[in-house]
Amino acid sequence: LHDDLQLAENGFRDFRENAPLLWNGDQSTNIFRTEYEQIESALTDLRLERSQLETRSKLVESQLKAIDESNGSDLERLALIDEKSAQRIQIFMEIYGGKAETQIFQSQQPERLEAARSEYEGLLKLKARQKALIADFGSAHPDVRIIREEISAVEEFLKSKTDKLAVRSNEEVLSAKTLVNAYVALMRHDLNSLKAREILLAEQSRNAEAEAKTMVKYELQGEAKKLAVDRQKLLFDATVDRLRDINMAKDFGGFVNELIAEPELGEEIWPKLSICGAVGTILGLGAGCFAALLLELRNRKLRNAEDVESVSGVPIISVVPTLVQQRTSQTRRSIAARKSAVSPMICALHSPQSQESEVFRGLRTSIFFRAGGINAKVLAMSSPSAGDGKSTLLINLAFSIAQAGRKVLVVDADLRRPTISKVLGMKNKLGLTDVLNGRCSAAEAIVVHSENSDLSVLTSGVLPSNPAELLESPRFKELISELKSEFDYVLIDCPPVLAVADPLVVSSVVDAMMVTLRLNPQSRQEVLRTMEMLNDVKANVLGTIVNASTLEKADGGADDYSMGYGYGSYGAKNKGYFQTESVKGSADRSDSKSSVSTK
Repeated sequence: LHDDLQLAENGFRDFRENAPLLWNGDQSTNIFRTEYEQIESALTDLRLERSQLETRSKLVESQLKAIDESNGSDLERLALIDEKSAQRIQIFMEIYGGKAETQIFQSQQPERLEAARSEYEGLLKLKARQKALIADFGSAHPDVRIIREEISAVEEFLKSKTDKLAVRSNEEVLSAKTLVNAYVALMRHDLNSLKAREILLAEQSRNAEAEAKTMVKYELQGEAKKLAVDRQKLLFDATVDRLRDINMAKDFGGFVNELIAEPELGEEIWPKLSICGAVGTILGLGAGCFAALLLELRNRKLRNAEDVESVSGVPIISVVPTLVQQRTSQTRRSIAARKSAVSPMICALHSPQSQESEVFRGLRTSIFFRAGGINAKVLAMSSPSAGDGKSTLLINLAFSIAQAGRKVLVVDADLRRPTISKVLGMKNKLGLTDVLNGRCSAAEAIVVHSENSDLSVLTSGVLPSNPAELLESPRFKELISELKSEFDYVLIDCPPVLAVADPLVVSSVVDAMMVTLRLNPQSRQEVLRTMEMLNDVKANVLGTIVNASTLEKADGGADDYSMGYGYGSYGAKNKGYFQTESVKGSADRSDSKSSVSTK
């Protein structure tokens, strides 16, 4: 193994001495590869320069042709020469014409050319502006005539300075056309020079690439020889280590086995039932408590009205039960008999003597009390998210207020997914958007409801593409002021706060906001975010309304938020306080009297 290792090392050493490679330690350098990379980099720069020059040449020739066709001025031709080429042409002019003019003239000539170029650029800007005005207003527009006069004045000024800008020799005057033609010829000469240099560099690149590939073969041979040396050395070292271990263990003796004691059956000391039971009980209780705490922390739903009040930070106006009674067949038959287009969920209209209607009367009384304290007549209603039932609740509240003899107007400000017209069974031809856009007046769009003359409705109208901008317009604020003077109460239905920014815009116009939410699907984060957004715009939040809540406890008693007006439990029957739709005559008259007294 030692001889083989030496042989491999000598072969690798001879290869390094004879191979046409440069070595830096164990690493080899391919000089032709470096040369090839440098030539390719120079060739890339050259091709880029040639491409730019070709583009410039074509552009100058096309612009020169356009100037010749339009009988353009000499300044337009001179403006085609770039600064670098202008200096080279100036040198040629000096050689051609001796020392043109005096030294003072030559030193000031670049400044004259630069001034002429600036004046010509200003002329081009005026012409571009003239084209834009003609395209927008036509050639007879006053602005077009003014700018046409400015262009004429600038052209006369430039024409008067043409003689001062031309470079003259002792023998003849070189025209602008001659200078531009010289500039074009100069570019062509440079282009031919770049092409010739590109051919030369391409040939050098091919030669360097061929030499570099030849050197790659030597590099591969060197790597193979180095790998053979490493393998031979690894095998040699492993063999030496193994021989060293054998020499260390050659003088060791054998092993002696003696029986100390006979094997016996052992006594089980673990697990003990008492200890495992106690530990298991403790761990089970701890795990159960931890799981219960984790579930409590992860459950961010609102379970009762107390949670709503603590999270929102505003008082609860009312807790409205689920309107189950309005889905009965008896109610639907009554609605069909009266040929009412209003949704069966509007219990304040279809069953004014029901227990659900009594809840809305309590809500009405609470709003009269709270809104009267702050002189609030324009109230908007929104919710954290869609599906909280705010539109149905708003219409029930509006009918309840109208039954009390107050003039109330319902405005559908949900200009994205309007609901008021569908619930009331009305057509949505003219509405809020038509009034804001000036297509009609408010009096033309407001419709008095056929089943209660004290209730008027302003539907949403045609859905716009910019609802937030319409609600933020000054016209909307003026409209609210007009409606506030004509009606006792104006109730505005807004979209959800977390969905769009429309409710935040409306909150700055109305007197107060009411927030409707359901318990089960609503999370604490949604309520907190809703109240934060309303507080950020300094909205006057009158309170919250918990919708679709179960108001009965397991023992049949009323929940703490069941209004508490002495009407007993909402589940109580035959107490004389609530009547079904079949009761007529005196009951209707008594309800009418109670409504008037409430007013």
